[in-house]
Amino acid sequence: MGLKLFATRLFREYPYKEIYLLEHAKRVREAVRCSVVYIGGCATRESAETLMREGFDFVQLGRTLIEDPDFVKHAKADPDYVNGCNHCNRCTALIEHPDGIRCVLHDTA
Repeated sequence: MGLKLFATRLFREYPYKEIYLLEHAKRVREAVRCSVVYIGGCATRESAETLMREGFDFVQLGRTLIEDPDFVKHAKADPDYVNGCNHCNRCTALIEHPDGIRCVLHDTA
């Protein structure tokens, strides 16, 4: 209920941009001597390929897998595959829901 009442005050709205943290993550990767996980908006095969070319050791897929648990299989089969997540973040409100987190875009109720 608190999120519904105060979310707009707590969380600014940011326009979504695919792999939006790439430039910052590249600076971190260059500054450390360990494996680096890229986190931040990878929802297409093209983005995953870009991140691998850039030298990231792993790519974290959160909302992407919530929307489509078979993202990797679909992206591998179709070079033009784009995940259906619109990055609305409404799934995050369900993180502790008894039925589990899910993509609300698939809710029928």
